[in-house]
Amino acid sequence: MEILHRDDLPLGGFAGLREHRLVMGSTDDDETFASDTLIEVGLLDAGQNASISGPYLAYLTRGSGLVNGTPVIDGDLIRGEDLAFVATEDAQLIVVHATQ
Repeated sequence: MEILHRDDLPLGGFAGLREHRLVMGSTDDDETFASDTLIEVGLLDAGQNASISGPYLAYLTRGSGLVNGTPVIDGDLIRGEDLAFVATEDAQLIVVHATQ
């Protein structure tokens, strides 16, 4: 598992704005690429959990929690295999992963 803390993330095109973008499309569209990727947004209350099997990229946009037992805070970008997230306070977690 790899965790990039918010202060380590590169800035996007606007000062202070961190940009993360995934463009998906269909095989009939020549402007984007076809993808079997899901983007899921979880709004979790303190104590709730979420899990994903397989490789993932997760971005914690609000709150704090534990990812596979490792503390994370808002602004952290996490990449790994088999996500087990537990919110230690109300949290918003965005997870990008392949369809199963």
